[in-house]
Amino acid sequence: MKSRFTISILAGVLLLAESRAEKSLIDAYQPTSLLGTEVECDPLGTGEWIAATIVSRPVIIGGAFPESPVRAVSLPHKIAGATEGFPEESNLIVIVGGDVHAEWGQTEDQIIADFSKAKVPENLGVTLIQVMKMTAVCMEKTLGTQHEKPIKIKWLAPEGVSLTDARLPTEIRKTGEQAGAGQPATAPQLKPEGKEKPQPEAEGRSR
Repeated sequence: MKSRFTISILAGVLLLAESRAEKSLIDAYQPTSLLGTEVECDPLGTGEWIAATIVSRPVIIGGAFPESPVRAVSLPHKIAGATEGFPEESNLIVIVGGDVHAEWGQTEDQIIADFSKAKVPENLGVTLIQVMKMTAVCMEKTLGTQHEKPIKIKWLAPEGVSLTDARLPTEIRKTGEQAGAGQPATAPQLKPEGKEKPQPEAEGRSR
């Protein structure tokens, strides 16, 4: 009886703590499909023009770091102002069936970017590796670089998909560290369909 009473008190305390979790407004960056528009983009700064980009949206979060902001990166997203017939979902993580979440640790936190069950629909205009690379950029931009503990990233891919040459980051960078290969140094560029492609900016610029 006493143990049941203790459990009830603990559960009440946890619920109260959750209900009083500090809520804040953040910019959550998401890998976003451009299907339904008339533009392409070079979101990774590699000169590969694809039907995808990286956009931010305001999201209210209330919970632990880094779990809450990482969860915000994976939230479903229908583009505001979309006309009839526009795709219902634009977040590429959701479209391909990825599961990106974070786990708190004593000495380091970890992000599990699980794309092991991901499937890329036909005519999506982007590869799974490109979706994963954009996801890495989004997590870094959303989390910022002020974290005290290391934040490691564990990548999981479908059977038969090799990540050996993908050059995916294994950790969220800290303040002052330089951008890795394949990550954009500047804001993504958009290319209107049917017009001449803008030339990629010179590599090596700091963000």
